[in-house]
Amino acid sequence: SEIKRVEGELRASERQSQDMFEHAPLGMATLGLDGRVLRVNRALCNIVGYAREELTGICFSDVTHPEDIDISRMNIARLLKGNISAYLVEKRYIHKDGHPVWARVNTSLQRNAAGEPQHLICQMENISAKRQAEALQQERKHFLRAIFESALDAVVLMNGKGQITGWNGQAEKIFGWHRDEVLGRSLHDTIMPARYREA
Repeated sequence: SEIKRVEGELRASERQSQDMFEHAPLGMATLGLDGRVLRVNRALCNIVGYAREELTGICFSDVTHPEDIDISRMNIARLLKGNISAYLVEKRYIHKDGHPVWARVNTSLQRNAAGEPQHLICQMENISAKRQAEALQQERKHFLRAIFESALDAVVLMNGKGQITGWNGQAEKIFGWHRDEVLGRSLHDTIMPARYREA
């Protein structure tokens, strides 16, 4: 009969939706409006290191880094008021073994047919490796900057167009030009003796 066919299609659609949720490459969670975990997928469990049973029923703030709880609460309040329909944020969670995990989290509010808020849907991507690479790059940049500034010799950097891009403190002392006076200018217009400029 037609009713049985429609019921069968609905069950198949629900199974497909459940499979998509469970096997999604991103961490996914459905949260109650109070932030309690209703459902999580395998990828999210892997990101934070907890079993599904350990996460189900707890408040998601329990595994959120303490410094990032307020930003989440503020954005959820904005969702519930209808000020925004979704938000994307990079925040930290605390892995079960205690280390922080950086994630890019997209959160939206699901409403029923009457427009009433039902629950929150979160998608989470682990970006810890990206954040660690950025931190390492910043550390190297600071290290090179310290070497550049503490060098006993004048260090002058220029790009392929011959424009000065770096000028350390020793260069200021030796050549008498302040950094702000030379950055962006051509090397040959500043410290190069006039007789060599054409060459």
